[in-house]
Amino acid sequence: MIYALSGVQGSGKTTTLNLLKQKSEFCDFVFYSEILRDLQARGFFINESGNNETQLAVVIMHLSNLLEGASKKVMVDRGLLDVYAYTLYHHQSGQISKSVYNLVKNVFESNIYKYDQIFLFEPHGGVLEDDGVRSTDLEWHDTINGYFHSIVKEYELDNVTILGEGTPASRVDSIVRSYNEWLYSSEA
Repeated sequence: MIYALSGVQGSGKTTTLNLLKQKSEFCDFVFYSEILRDLQARGFFINESGNNETQLAVVIMHLSNLLEGASKKVMVDRGLLDVYAYTLYHHQSGQISKSVYNLVKNVFESNIYKYDQIFLFEPHGGVLEDDGVRSTDLEWHDTINGYFHSIVKEYELDNVTILGEGTPASRVDSIVRSYNEWLYSSEA
């Protein structure tokens, strides 16, 4: 089983993931936090500066997390929906090659339904905290958020639940409720 928390930077994914780690329902899950901070520390260009190498590294790491979900219960901070949304932006901005774009698109299309559930976090709006890693460019965030929604609509992704604005606690409650519904349906 694999659950993914998806959405633009600063939308509350990591905060929610950390709260979910404390819930008894998820005590047997393996949790993976976002990978961009690690990639930036390794010298990769991230955010608006992403390039071919960044997108290849990101898709490989997310594919690895996804494949692990075939044999374990896994919760990830970001997934292939995120990779595809950012790759689409970088390709349309001329920052990555057609071949890298096509590779990411093919990986996305071949694997997106392997996620049991994807929770797409809506941005909170307003000023983003500058933590030295995430972009604070609101226009860029709005553009990326539009890509998320376009992809969900284009591919008719019925494994995506959109979590609107809300507190981290209300989002945790929504995810716990979804998991409990899955447990109930799998026992029936």
